Amino acid sequence: MAAELVGFAVKTIGPVKVVGKELRTRFFSFEDNPVPAFWDRCFQDGTVATLEALPGRCYPSALIGWAGRYDPADQSFSYIVGVLADPGAAVPEGMAAYDIPENRFAVGSILGTEPDIYGRAHDLTWEQAAKASLEPALDFEMEWYDERFEQPDGRHMIDLWIPVQG
Repeated sequence: MAAELVGFAVKTIGPVKVVGKELRTRFFSFEDNPVPAFWDRCFQDGTVATLEALPGRCYPSALIGWAGRYDPADQSFSYIVGVLADPGAAVPEGMAAYDIPENRFAVGSILGTEPDIYGRAHDLTWEQAAKASLEPALDFEMEWYDERFEQPDGRHMIDLWIPVQG
């Protein structure tokens, strides 16, 4: 089980908003991580289908795992299973939305096995961002899931988007 950085780029997107179902959570190890079960529920309860049909969706083949709103007092954060949409897109009932201003992002493409791709994505991407003299900007990160997720050899690929400046 391993994960490796297979691509790195600096991209600009925005303004957009992330729209999706929100989970307020915290975890300290991958054994107690509630996020995979949350994804499963979102596929089963129709959330993902609703998001895939959302008018104003910016990237039709991508689902987003947005993590932000960290509270150091209890080490909790929000995680959204969502999509990126136009700033004026309607938010379906029961879902959350957060505006993302135009910004530059360090984007690392991570290839490997689960859960390693998630556990290593930040460090692998940030190592390259630091080499490019980039500094953190906004207080969230996004996992980007598209048609590359399921690889023919059984591994998975995600992109991790980290807001940067510099």
